[in-house]
Amino acid sequence: MTSSPSLKATRKEWIGLAVIALPCMVYAMDLTVLNLALPAISAQLNPSSSQLLWIIDIYGFLVAGLLITMGTLGDRIGRRKLLLIGAAAFGVASAIAAFSDSAGMLIAMRALLGIAGATLAPSTMSLIRNMFHDEHERQFAIGVWIASFSLGSAIGPLVGGVLLTWLMPGNISIATLVGFIAVAGIAARNSIMLLSHYLHLMQHEGEEFSRAMVIRGTQERLIPVLMTALSAGMGLIPLLLAADQPGKEILHPVAVVIVGGLVTSTLLGLGVTPTVFYTFGRNAARKAIEREAAASH
Repeated sequence: MTSSPSLKATRKEWIGLAVIALPCMVYAMDLTVLNLALPAISAQLNPSSSQLLWIIDIYGFLVAGLLITMGTLGDRIGRRKLLLIGAAAFGVASAIAAFSDSAGMLIAMRALLGIAGATLAPSTMSLIRNMFHDEHERQFAIGVWIASFSLGSAIGPLVGGVLLTWLMPGNISIATLVGFIAVAGIAARNSIMLLSHYLHLMQHEGEEFSRAMVIRGTQERLIPVLMTALSAGMGLIPLLLAADQPGKEILHPVAVVIVGGLVTSTLLGLGVTPTVFYTFGRNAARKAIEREAAASH
């Protein structure tokens, strides 16, 4: 059964999708954009260890905790109105956060960013559902929507590093870069192992490419991924709590970058990677299995 031509999206809907994807990308960028700026933040605002962790993580905590609440609010006041209010609040909070003169002020602005950011995901998803009525177009639009989150989280440290170099040259330490590279390596390894496990299930255990297969593969890789994050993070706890101790000026920023990065990369790796693979990976997975089967013969 073919879709009616009247259900096809027009140029207006596709432009709207691009406009929707932009705040979603910025929303995800804010999870990781501060990683390379931690030494500069520590030098200027002199936060304690707990304050530094709150600066990094309070945004993600509030975004995750308020998604359902904001979805309900969007049903009451309208999704488009919620998106406009949230985007405006996000911009204002970002501008104020840039001029924070204390750790407490920066934490408060990051909390406001989290509240505003929580309005974006449910409202944009609902708008996509209303904009795209054709099933295949809607699937593609949702894939673009998910990819915008993945892209934002990936380029967040890069954008933050470029801005930091441009605005405050000399504040990126080698130690922070080492911490970022370590987190990037762990995140890349976890994603590669997860994708390899999906292919293993399909090729050697008779699983079809389906949502159930992706869920099973993710669940089976959950404990190794969490153990990697916990073992790396627990070993850095003494350095994480040693902000004010002499001789820890180099190792403390490294610990903060790695622990904060482990939290965000683990959550994103277990959420974004399976979703992107299920949305876009069907053909690539089939071709990879065919190539391996041909090589084995």
